[in-house]
Amino acid sequence: MIWKKPTNTFYFCVVNTDNKCIFQFIKVNAAENSALSLKLPKASNTSAVKFINSTIDIVTPTLFDFMNGVRALDLSGVQLEKFHHDALQSFESLEIVDFSNNLLTELSPGVFADVNQLRDLDISHNNLQYLERNIFENCPELRRLELYGNAIAEINREHFWIPRELDYLSIGDNRIERLQSGTFRLLRNLTVLGLRENFLRELGHDIFQGLVSLEQLDVSDNLIGRVSPGTFQGLSNLKVLMLSGNFLNTLPIGLFNNLKQLSELHLQGNEIKHINENMFHGMVNLRIVNLNGNCMLDIPPNLLISQGTSIDLDVSQNKLVSIPPRILTKMGGDVKLQNNLIDVVRSNTFRKATNISTIMLYGNKITELEDDSFDGLLNLSELYLDYNQLNDIPITLFKANPNNQLQNFDLHQLYRWKHLTSLNISSIGNIRMPVEQMKPTNLVGIDLSNNHINDLSVDFLQAIPRVNELHTVGNRIGRATLQNIKRYLHHLIHLEMDEPMDNDEREGEYVTTEEYE
Repeated sequence: MIWKKPTNTFYFCVVNTDNKCIFQFIKVNAAENSALSLKLPKASNTSAVKFINSTIDIVTPTLFDFMNGVRALDLSGVQLEKFHHDALQSFESLEIVDFSNNLLTELSPGVFADVNQLRDLDISHNNLQYLERNIFENCPELRRLELYGNAIAEINREHFWIPRELDYLSIGDNRIERLQSGTFRLLRNLTVLGLRENFLRELGHDIFQGLVSLEQLDVSDNLIGRVSPGTFQGLSNLKVLMLSGNFLNTLPIGLFNNLKQLSELHLQGNEIKHINENMFHGMVNLRIVNLNGNCMLDIPPNLLISQGTSIDLDVSQNKLVSIPPRILTKMGGDVKLQNNLIDVVRSNTFRKATNISTIMLYGNKITELEDDSFDGLLNLSELYLDYNQLNDIPITLFKANPNNQLQNFDLHQLYRWKHLTSLNISSIGNIRMPVEQMKPTNLVGIDLSNNHINDLSVDFLQAIPRVNELHTVGNRIGRATLQNIKRYLHHLIHLEMDEPMDNDEREGEYVTTEEYE
C-alpha cells in the first residue's frame, strides 16, 4: 500500500516480510516531480529499497534525501533515463546498486563519488555507449560489476585504476572491437571475466596480463579469427575457458601450455579443421572438451594422452569419416559422434572402451554395422543409430553382449531410420512402445522376441504397415493385441508369438503362422 501526504511531496513505502522497503506505482517525471522525496517508515530498520510497477525517468538529488541508512538500492526496470551526478549523496552506507533493465545512455561524471562502500553494481541491459574515464575512482571496495547488454564500444585500463578488489566483471553483449594491451592488468583479484557477444576479432598476446586470479574467461560468440600463442600466458589459475562461437580455424601450438588448472575448454561452433596431438599436453585437470560444430576431419590418436581420467569429449557435428578407437577409451561414459560423416562401424571398435554407457551415432552416413561392432560394451544402456542409411541391423549386434545393460530402445524414433527394412532387437530388455501416433516406417521384418513387452500399441502397428514377418516370442502379448495385429498388418505372412494371454495368465503356448491364419 502506498499513500501520499496531502500537503507535502513525500511518498512512503511498506516493508515486506524480508524487511525490504517496497515502493509501488511511483511516477517521477523530470518536469513535474523535481522536488519529490521518498521516505522510509519511522519505525523501520530496513536496509533495502525496491521499486515495482513504477516509472522513474530521472533520479534527482532530493529523491533519496531520507535514506541515509539504506545499503541496497534496486532501481531495475523503472525506465530510468537519467541519473543526476549527486543523486546518491544521501547514502552513507550504500553497498549494492541495481540500475539494470533501464534506458540509461550515460553515467554522469562523479555519480559514484559519494558511495565509497559500494561492492555490487549492476548496470546491465541499458543503452550505455561509453564509460567516463575513472568513473569508478571512488569505489575502492567494488567487487562485482555487471555491464552486460549495453552499447559500450571501448574499455581501457583507466576504467579500472581504482576498483582493484573487483572479483567479477561482465562486459558481454556490447560493441567492443578490440582490447588494449594491459587493460585488466591491475585487477589481480578478478576471478570471472565475461566478454561474450562483442565484436572482438583477435586476442593479442598480453591483453589478459595481470589476471593472476582469473578462474573463468568467456570470449565466446565474438568474431575472433586469430589467437596469439601467448594470449593465455600467466592465467595459471584458469579453470574454465569459453572460446565457442567464433571463427577459429586453427589453434597455435602451445596455446594452452600454461593452463595447468584448466578443467573445461569450450571450442564448439568454430571452423577448426585439425588439432595438434600435443595441444592438451600436461593439462592433467582437463575434464570437459567441447569441439562440437567444427570442421574436423580426424582426431589425433594421442590427443588425450596426458589425461589420466576420462574426458567428456564432444566431437559431434564435424566431418569425421571414421570412429577413432584410441580416443574412445578416454571419452568417459558418453560417446558423442552424432552428425558426422561416419559410414561404417568396424568390428571390435568399442572393445577396449568397456565403461561406455551411451553411444550417439545418429545423423551419420552409416550403411554397415560389422559383426561384433559393439562387442565388450557390458555397461551400454543407450544406443542411437537413427538418421543413418542402414538397410538392416545384424542379428549378432547385441548377441555379443548377452549380459549388457541396454535397457531402453525407443521404437517411437524408428521413422527416422529411413532406409531400415529389417530390425532385430530381441533380448534387449525394455522396449518402449509408442504412446502417440508416429510416422510410417519402411520396415518389412521385425524381431521383438524375449523382451518385456506386454502389448504392441496401435500407434506402433499403424507405423509398420509393410511388415510381412513379425517375431514376438518370449513376451507377454495379450489377446487384444493379436486382434490388432490382424486388423492393421495386412501384409503379414509369417508370425511367431506365444499363445496370447488374458490378464491373469502368465504362460502360454507357442502360436505358429498357420494357427494365426
